[in-house]
Amino acid sequence: MTTKPHILVLAETDASVLASVIEAVGPRALELVTAARFEPLSRYKLKPGRIFGIPKSKERWKVVELSGNIVVYKDLLSGKMAYTNVNTLLEKWNLQGVMEITQIDAILAKIKEFLTPFLGGVIVAGLISWLLKKVG
Repeated sequence: MTTKPHILVLAETDASVLASVIEAVGPRALELVTAARFEPLSRYKLKPGRIFGIPKSKERWKVVELSGNIVVYKDLLSGKMAYTNVNTLLEKWNLQGVMEITQIDAILAKIKEFLTPFLGGVIVAGLISWLLKKVG
């Protein structure tokens, strides 16, 4: 069993110390969450409900339906539905650098599982709250 450094014990009771710990640890955790949200595009992951987008852009598309070689998707910025041949869409998205956006809940659960033994529940909860504000 490892003992927590003095600063982590203080952070669990003092909000200003907690804020300083999050300020120190947060940028690296935010970087990990942001990088983990995107997966390389793969034709086999085109399933209804999956969301795709361009990293560092607000453009997002949600796959609504697959029917043979046709994919129906919704542009989440404009709210408009569109359909096209799946191969044409994948070529276009590959050229634009589109990637699948994963569920952030799974990423946060992994961060919580990994960091809680080292930082403690209160600090990790504060860090996750901070991350959700930054990512959301």
